[in-house]
Amino acid sequence: MKLIKYFYLLLSFYLLSNYLFAQLLIPYNKNGKFGFVDAKKNSIIPLQYEEVTPFIEDSNRITNKKIMLANVKLNGKWGVINEKNQIIVPIRFEESLQWIKEHSVFTVQSYNFEKKNKNFFQLLDATGKELLMLKGVFDWRGFEQNGIAYVAIDDKVGVINTKGKVLIPFQYDMWSPVTEYCYSEGLFGFCKNEKFGFVNEKNEVVVPFKFELYPQVTTCFENGKARVIFENEIVSIDKKGKIIEKVKHLSNPDFSSNHSFEITMNAKDYSLPTFVFLDKKTKQQVLPDTFTFIAPDVDANLFTVQKEGNFGILDGNLKYIYPLTLTEAPVKYTIKNEKRHLWLIQKDEKEGLIDSLGKIIIPLEYDEIFEDLSEKNPVIAKKNGKYVLINYQNKILKTYNLNKIEKSYLNKNFITTNSKELQGAISEITGEEIIPAKWKRVQNFGNIFLVLDDNNQQTLVDEKGNFTNLVFDNHAYVGYYPLGEDYARVAQNGRTGVLDKTGKLIIDCQYEDILPNYVYDLSKKTNHKALFTIKEKGLLGISSTEKILIQPKYTEMTVQEFYINNVYHVFFFVKKGKKQGFVDLEGNEYFE
Repeated sequence: MKLIKYFYLLLSFYLLSNYLFAQLLIPYNKNGKFGFVDAKKNSIIPLQYEEVTPFIEDSNRITNKKIMLANVKLNGKWGVINEKNQIIVPIRFEESLQWIKEHSVFTVQSYNFEKKNKNFFQLLDATGKELLMLKGVFDWRGFEQNGIAYVAIDDKVGVINTKGKVLIPFQYDMWSPVTEYCYSEGLFGFCKNEKFGFVNEKNEVVVPFKFELYPQVTTCFENGKARVIFENEIVSIDKKGKIIEKVKHLSNPDFSSNHSFEITMNAKDYSLPTFVFLDKKTKQQVLPDTFTFIAPDVDANLFTVQKEGNFGILDGNLKYIYPLTLTEAPVKYTIKNEKRHLWLIQKDEKEGLIDSLGKIIIPLEYDEIFEDLSEKNPVIAKKNGKYVLINYQNKILKTYNLNKIEKSYLNKNFITTNSKELQGAISEITGEEIIPAKWKRVQNFGNIFLVLDDNNQQTLVDEKGNFTNLVFDNHAYVGYYPLGEDYARVAQNGRTGVLDKTGKLIIDCQYEDILPNYVYDLSKKTNHKALFTIKEKGLLGISSTEKILIQPKYTEMTVQEFYINNVYHVFFFVKKGKKQGFVDLEGNEYFE
């Protein structure tokens, strides 16, 4: 019995310790001193720091133990503590630290371009022990999976690893924003004096720096061979730099299929590449044609090709379904709800349509065909300066007496203009006029329109052209930006609200402004349909579609997102007068 009680006591302690470990610790500021509290504002870590960042929860990839980390600032220096307020990384750094979980190391980096001697990079282990200090302007793309990184100090490139060892000193040239990663089979690829070569892990030159660099062609070593350029020819070399063979063709790694042929690039002139189809087994050219462009379409099993400036289309057996006579690349459109495709073709500034078998649907005789292509809908096109509605039998159903027709935002319906430069709208489905062309401006938003009249007022019109009782001020811009895909800012009497794309006013026009930022994206991670930053009397807050969550009383707001025990949390770092701290989505302030 005692043994069972002891077991349950241990289990309870284990569960309690896990709970304590995973609890949410919220930064709290009182009189300029930061600490951490729980959700009920009980003090967990005393108020003793000048600045803090929220805790992050992670797993040490080396020890496989869960850890919680937070940056803290004390006496003008930064360090890292755990959830028990134990110092993990000594508080002695000029900048806050970044945790690289894949390799269980910290980095500290300073960008100070006014004082060049202030630039540095530090690498520390999970205990805060300094592994590496580099002084100068530092640049890199991070560690690769193998723990190696090409880095640049003051525009000279070398290599480091996650243990802080400089594998290759900083003496080579940059040939991209940060030199492309080129390490395999014990050899590093570098540039020196505008020539490409390889060194080993002791920085001994193994392959001399005598090759031209062309990143799209040059490769690292694989199976003892690398591809380089020598005297304007693509060649394969061994690990001593000896030329093994001249390369005639370069296979396209992006094209994978069950075909018996492959797309390869002729290596003769790599700066102006040409392409051919080769038999995979014999490596012989399948078609006699050499192309300047080949674009496979896996879904349609077709190939768009270009030769001597003209385009054509090949089927999966490399037979032409449309000859090399097109002056622009054909554009594929998928018919809605069907596994069929149409191709917009263009020749000498005329447009038409074909299907995937090359059958002409609409002949090449139109100045422009609007590209919302569907099997059932008619198509609006322009011919001899006139706009017409045609079906897929090339029959003209309607002629429009309009100066201009153009697709509206995100291809929803058409916006029209008459001879007096007044606007209207046409249905994309039926081609019929929804709104007569007599308005100063017509803007499409989702399935609705906002039309501007002579009094500079915008009236909401539904997708059938019916005017509603919602009238707004003339707003500079209506559309998916800046409030995401589903919302637009609107105004009444100088006050701003939010309209959704069904035409519902989800936030009444009551605020000074609704700010264009990414806060609405947070709704995807919270229980709210949408979130918006509201502005009133110059102060900021947060509102959902139902109510104000954070009253507008802050001069600055910055989102802070993090996960604890796989649970998402969002807070806002805010400033209110001289005070600053964190606020949650319920409006609870964690500062005094």
